[in-house]
Amino acid sequence: MKKRKASIRKLNQIRKVARTIADLEESTLVKEKHLLEALNFQNAGRYVENRAIA
Repeated sequence: MKKRKASIRKLNQIRKVARTIADLEESTLVKEKHLLEALNFQNAGRYVENRAIA
């Protein structure tokens, strides 16, 4: 598995998406599953961008 470095800006974006996911589930806390889902959304976007370039 490739290690990726994340910028502070990217980490904040992931945190905001995770908070939104938690809000949609009416959770007062951001849980690990919310962060993982937010990371999956980020990775899905990267896949779409790479496919568009190819």
